[in-house]
Amino acid sequence: MPGQHVIPLTRADPPLHLPLRRARNELVEIRAADLRFSREEAEEFLHHCMQIDNPEVDLIALETRTEGWIAGLQLAAISLRSIGARHAFIQTFRDDDRLITDYLVEEVL
Repeated sequence: MPGQHVIPLTRADPPLHLPLRRARNELVEIRAADLRFSREEAEEFLHHCMQIDNPEVDLIALETRTEGWIAGLQLAAISLRSIGARHAFIQTFRDDDRLITDYLVEEVL
């Protein structure tokens, strides 16, 4: 109907004739890749917002390990503030870090 918009939020494609809607340019899709930071965005966030001044190789490792998700980048940066051996922490950083685990338990689960 003219003037109406349907905004489904879902983890799987809904049964809404998506190929036809794509062909008619009636569909705007935002996928997980669109929500993640690119490598450049992650580096800029870590440098400018979180004041993490580690070498580029460390920042790339953080972006890779968090898959560019802002919550993971932010929690990793917060962890880095209280750690002396930042490079070693980054090299061993995994998604089971205490801050990330706390966040997932309290906010997601």
